[in-house]
Amino acid sequence: MAQGYMNEFQASLRSAKSGEDLAALIDGGGGDGGPVAWGDVTGKPTEFPPADHQHAAGDIASGTLAIGRIPTGTSGTTVALGNHTHANLATTDALSALAARVQALEDAAEG
Repeated sequence: MAQGYMNEFQASLRSAKSGEDLAALIDGGGGDGGPVAWGDVTGKPTEFPPADHQHAAGDIASGTLAIGRIPTGTSGTTVALGNHTHANLATTDALSALAARVQALEDAAEG
């Protein structure tokens, strides 16, 4: 129950667009905003530190992932490790020439 409320409250915080939106959230509940007695804190872990656990990558909105959790390799669904090159990568000169040609075509089209 408490977790569902926190998810809803966090979503509301993320969607707040103004100070008035935030004030409405605060006025909408959560007590007086002062100190809270430890015994009154709900949804706290029963172990400290909390037991090791994992979250799906899709549930993580910020922070750093351990490299072991990131799929590595050379396919379209993985990331490459370390320094690497792309054999089909155009040179800077070729890209500059292409950009100049595109610009010339755009200029010609404008008349």
